[in-house]
Amino acid sequence: MKFTLVSLQFAAWTLAELVSKLRRTKMPDGNLVFDGIQPGRDHFPYHHFVNGNGQRSGKECLDEWKGTVGELAVLSVSVHPITMCLNATSIHSGFKQFLPVHMWKEANGKPDAQAIQAATMDEIQLIAAGCQAAGITKINWFCGSSIYEDSLREFPGLPDDERKSRLDWEAGRIRQAVGIFKAHGIKKARLEIHKGESAWEPYSAVELHKAVADDGFGYLYDHSHFIKQGMLNGDGVRFINEEAPGSIDAEHLKGAKCQHGGVRSTHSPHHLDDPSGRRGDEYISLHWSDGDYRDVQVALREGEFSFDEVALEHEDGKMLALHLTSDKDEDNAAVVAGRHARSNILFTSGISHQEAMAKNN
Repeated sequence: MKFTLVSLQFAAWTLAELVSKLRRTKMPDGNLVFDGIQPGRDHFPYHHFVNGNGQRSGKECLDEWKGTVGELAVLSVSVHPITMCLNATSIHSGFKQFLPVHMWKEANGKPDAQAIQAATMDEIQLIAAGCQAAGITKINWFCGSSIYEDSLREFPGLPDDERKSRLDWEAGRIRQAVGIFKAHGIKKARLEIHKGESAWEPYSAVELHKAVADDGFGYLYDHSHFIKQGMLNGDGVRFINEEAPGSIDAEHLKGAKCQHGGVRSTHSPHHLDDPSGRRGDEYISLHWSDGDYRDVQVALREGEFSFDEVALEHEDGKMLALHLTSDKDEDNAAVVAGRHARSNILFTSGISHQEAMAKNN
């Protein structure tokens, strides 16, 4: 098992800058806080690995990327924003900011959902080829959903027969994408269980996994999403693990807080709030979270689960603003959260670091 840092929130830094910071980010005993990175599109230019960048060949671009990453581990890449429209039927203009320019399609001045879906499948071919060139065998992604007609709706509200029809259609599209990934040596395409996806909580995750029925399809688990649904311990991931064994083999570590009764979040006010004012929630630094991560991590250490990668996803808006402007470790909340995770959550409580690593190798 490796402990890595998700790079999606660090697009303001070049890969070289991020790698430099990780190499000097250490525990009190001198070991690195993070074993490696889980790069997003800004730090994993898959298209350059395939087609070059106009000045250098694909091989030259890939060699430069590998040289920059060096000894840091890269077990998987995260392509969430790029693939989020594969199955989405309600695409609004806000999606445009997340997609590469060539993938955005319009008809009569409005987003053309079918054209964007087709462009997404084409891009998956390119992503898969880039991963194959780099020797990456696992990816983390979104694929959107036709079940969520409106991406802002909290819960799907469709009649059972229509929901089943849409689920079957989505499962077929996912199998097609997974087939592309597998043809390029990718062993697992991990869909992140998340609001707006067909797998948005434990029951729907099991349902979709059974509908897809392909060993190349699995899940990325992020407890912060479950916290927002009121699941503060590891029971959600336990249910999925029991009903769909082996489907989850990686985790994002991220904290969340929820406010109820019209109390607006004050920690990071630009984060999510229910328009009705009845509920506000936000992602925060791991060590301030409402959820009990130790329940999951102790189970991981004791062999109940088997993950090959646990990645810290630092999505705390207020603290991100701070650490992007400061090089001091004490100001860098990702470093603080990483040290906390490594010291108090991942590799402690009666089992050594070495034993924990051995259990998950």
